[in-house]
Amino acid sequence: DTRLKTLHEINGATADLASALYRCPEHTEAAEHIYSLLTSVSQIDVLIEIMSRAADMVKDIECKAKYWRMVAKLRSEDKNDVLGAINALKRMLKSQPSHVPTMLYLADLYKQNRQWEEAYKTLESAAKQKPTKKILADIYMEASRIAASHLNNLASASSNIELLIQLEPANVEALTMQCNIQLRLGNLDAAANAADRLLKNANSPQSKADALFCTAVIKFKKNAKKSAAKAFRDAIALAGPNRADLEDYRSMLGNEEPWEEYLNALMEFQK
Repeated sequence: DTRLKTLHEINGATADLASALYRCPEHTEAAEHIYSLLTSVSQIDVLIEIMSRAADMVKDIECKAKYWRMVAKLRSEDKNDVLGAINALKRMLKSQPSHVPTMLYLADLYKQNRQWEEAYKTLESAAKQKPTKKILADIYMEASRIAASHLNNLASASSNIELLIQLEPANVEALTMQCNIQLRLGNLDAAANAADRLLKNANSPQSKADALFCTAVIKFKKNAKKSAAKAFRDAIALAGPNRADLEDYRSMLGNEEPWEEYLNALMEFQK
């Protein structure tokens, strides 16, 4: 009897709050109370229905976006329905195509669903909306990662990371990525330029070692093996043997480089 009474009370409270929300869809406090109440009793389907209806009714764009994000979160996290969550955000963007926070959430859901092309295109669209500098930098970084790691589009990865570097010239992570991307592309001069910029802006032994190792690879590819060996040893002395293991060193330089030099670099790191 107590359980039935509690359920009856919850249903009554839900009906009252939903009625208030439908009368005034901008009533975010009512929406939050419904959300808290129904998630506590796992009535997710009812909550999705109420919030979807409120999202359709409300005129205020930020309020509409908030409600659709609630629906997307419920679908993706509680219902394990990422496609349903994606469709909820698409409904929001249909009414306001330039809403950047919704676009970024949509890109995250596409990544979660391994829809890399869609995630990349959504980030591209978000960048065109002229968001804040910080958000734009984050967009360029993520777009570059997706292009390089999942789309095998190194040219797009490079162009995005270079746009980020233009915004933040001392961004060590971006400069490191550009070094690696240009090496993969075989653009040795561009890689050397990125390595030089990274070396100038390095803010830790590891980032300086990253620049030196990139320089070592470039020098080796240009057949300047002695210069390559020195850059490699300098990187080891800064960041230790994890920066590039013994086999990397051997494959790069063969037997032309005295191993005593390598050991000296290791001892320098241990000091």
